[in-house]
Amino acid sequence: MNSEFASSLCKVCAEVCRKCGEECGKHKANHCQDCSAACMNCAKACGDMAA
Repeated sequence: MNSEFASSLCKVCAEVCRKCGEECGKHKANHCQDCSAACMNCAKACGDMAA
């Protein structure tokens, strides 16, 4: 990740995934809970890459 924009892009990705995960997590349907978990995993991975 040598791009000057990589860290900023990963931070934005982490925020978007976290927000999506929070929203999907509000719904009890299994597919919403699955989506929430996937989004939260993505948010962590992007956050780790941004650090």
